[in-house]
Amino acid sequence: MLDGFVDFGTPTAKFLVSYLPAHEANEDCQGKEWVGTSHQSSTAGVIKHSLSWIKKECSKRNLLLDELEYPAFDGQFWLLISRTEQAKKPRGFWK
Repeated sequence: MLDGFVDFGTPTAKFLVSYLPAHEANEDCQGKEWVGTSHQSSTAGVIKHSLSWIKKECSKRNLLLDELEYPAFDGQFWLLISRTEQAKKPRGFWK
């Protein structure tokens, strides 16, 4: 999702996402496979990430991450992601 935001978001785009925090290392999803219902699966699924992992992934892409103070739902929290000045030139559609 972050790569898609970098590739196709406008230079001033904001990405509002909710996340479910991992409280233990074994809960932190590190895989790249899809989890949940799709054209290949009817099994529901939920993944959790540590906030430090999300921050690291945003930093790799020159993205800013702000934690919003309002809780989302079902134990999730809101994050607002935007571009740093270094990332104002998207890699994809908006070149």
